[in-house]
Amino acid sequence: MHSIAERIKQLRKSKGLTQKELGRKVGVTSVTISKWELDIAIPKSKSAIELCKIFNVDLQWLMRGVSQSIDFGISPIKANEEIVKVPYFDDIQASAGNGCEVMFENADYELVMPEFFFKKASKNLVCLKVSGDSMEPEFKDGSILSIDIKDKKVKDGNCYVINHNGLLRLKCLEKIPNGFVLKSYNSMYKDVVVTESESLCILGRVIFQLSFY
Repeated sequence: MHSIAERIKQLRKSKGLTQKELGRKVGVTSVTISKWELDIAIPKSKSAIELCKIFNVDLQWLMRGVSQSIDFGISPIKANEEIVKVPYFDDIQASAGNGCEVMFENADYELVMPEFFFKKASKNLVCLKVSGDSMEPEFKDGSILSIDIKDKKVKDGNCYVINHNGLLRLKCLEKIPNGFVLKSYNSMYKDVVVTESESLCILGRVIFQLSFY
């Protein structure tokens, strides 16, 4: 199965579901399911995650066909290739806009990915979702980030997920003598200066993005 359209269609048929029945489970219309199976459209991250839960397959295999599959005995990963399971927090979003509240607790589930994607950082990763457009076009609204929670030393120009006054945010950081400048890729958003007197905690450096657009 070389395309996501083929994978979705075979998964649906393997469970004996109609397009309408699968749509109800995912939370979309049967027309949307049809578009996915005809390769006219691609599931957004929320729908893709629901499909993975319904069919018990991993996200990378569903979207790209490059990771381990639980169903059908399909294993695109080579026999000697290591995989990692990265905790994913579906309800926690790294805001690329005005910020949102954060609470890291138990992960919703794990994403299965090839270890070579992450090199030495693979044991220190968590995944969460981008919300907002201030970091577009580099980071799209709804895409999924992997952050290295052990890499908190700021290097100018790198992107980090931070807790700023209780809000989780995705920004590029630049050091200044008395704090940091929070920078956005979207020119519609102004730089924000955060001084040492404000509450800012660096949660980790962004090392990977999954975008399903």
